[in-house]
Amino acid sequence: MKRILKHIRQAWPHTHIILRGDGHFSNPELMQLCMDDKHMDFIFGLPSNKKLAAMANPVLDEAKVLHAYRSSLLKKNKAPAKSTRLFEEYEYAAGLRRKLSARFSRQR
Repeated sequence: MKRILKHIRQAWPHTHIILRGDGHFSNPELMQLCMDDKHMDFIFGLPSNKKLAAMANPVLDEAKVLHAYRSSLLKKNKAPAKSTRLFEEYEYAAGLRRKLSARFSRQR
């Protein structure tokens, strides 16, 4: 990934990049590479565990309430249902020396 980013940055040094990956991409080295680039963000899906699930519960509860409210408004206006997505960021370390940033999204 470092080589690919180097080539991209040579052509487009100020372009904002969002790197998205599944859980197997979420390693500390790649996250640090992204954090070191001021024009780059990342979103990695992390495999769930009890601690992450507990951290995400308040956001999931909020998403359920918001989704029910939005759905009722859409139903009144005979509009199609839409997804509700909320994002939250946490500091989380699972046996790693560095803390990783975890974002949670819940779609209903």
